[in-house]
Amino acid sequence: MQERHARFYAALASTPVPPSTGSERVEQMARLADERDELRGAVDHFLATRQYAAVAQLTWSLYWFWWVSGQLGEVRRWMSRLLAPSLDLDDRTRIIALLLTNSIRFGETPDVGVVSALAECVQYFRAEGDRLAESLSLVTLAIAQMSESPPELDAAEQSLAQSLELVEELGEPFGRSMVRIMLARAAMARGRMDEAFELLDESLAIARSIDDRLGEAIALNHLGWARLLIGDPDGARACFTEQLLTSSTFGHEESLAYGLEGMSAVAAATGDLERAGVLFGAAETVRMRKGLTTGGSFSLHGRILERALANGGTEIFEGGRRSGRTAELADMVELALAGSAPADA
Repeated sequence: MQERHARFYAALASTPVPPSTGSERVEQMARLADERDELRGAVDHFLATRQYAAVAQLTWSLYWFWWVSGQLGEVRRWMSRLLAPSLDLDDRTRIIALLLTNSIRFGETPDVGVVSALAECVQYFRAEGDRLAESLSLVTLAIAQMSESPPELDAAEQSLAQSLELVEELGEPFGRSMVRIMLARAAMARGRMDEAFELLDESLAIARSIDDRLGEAIALNHLGWARLLIGDPDGARACFTEQLLTSSTFGHEESLAYGLEGMSAVAAATGDLERAGVLFGAAETVRMRKGLTTGGSFSLHGRILERALANGGTEIFEGGRRSGRTAELADMVELALAGSAPADA
């Protein structure tokens, strides 16, 4: 009975293709959310019965769902179990587990093994002729390269250029939007702000053309950071406000956490360190609950907060941070939006 149940949900997972419009994504999200516990049960059964290829395929097929629904922490735990040295996996199962484990963890702590692991994933999918998987692997490799200390910007831009070529050939709109955002990140790291804004405007336009609210929220978040980096906190606040409002329409808590971090940096840049601490603490709580943390050189909020606290005020910030960690997420979003207006983008 359990085997039939698990196989039914494995088939369900293999049926959806990545949605091409925002409305299709919302419809699929709603259907899969209703079956979330059953999908978890299928994974548990396959793990218990050592059907590791089935675990990897089910997880890989629904990667976008686990991400949007804020369950990447669970995915990391599942995939880490597959990488135990004692297990004998086929090549595809091992590569999927390697890609998902490393793409989720690289933002947490520096790890020299991440870049080489993700490069191996790129080579595997390229050899298999799986262009969509190769493009995703290239993006995650680029993010890991930018997360190095010091960042490997030349290598990252090369990875992203290859990924952009693939997603343009495939005509995959979400990928086209996301690769441009990562290229903008590289441009920001080099101080090429005009180029960054052009790429982010293109990304936002692509997301809006298919009513992709997740892509729209991610683009708005990065536009907010770009505004902060050029010394425009009012423009940044408007972008983060629109991002939070957009994220609230589809309930993506990780995206809300990104928005709260952005608003925290705006508050810090304008001298309100207590508010900055409260919003930052609330974002941390979301990440901890989801099993995801942030850090490293890829972080944008870290460097802005460090600059704001350079002349003192750490105690005030930390006091707010402790308060924010225990606050309700809805209350923190309301606080962040108080007195703000969305961007006229």
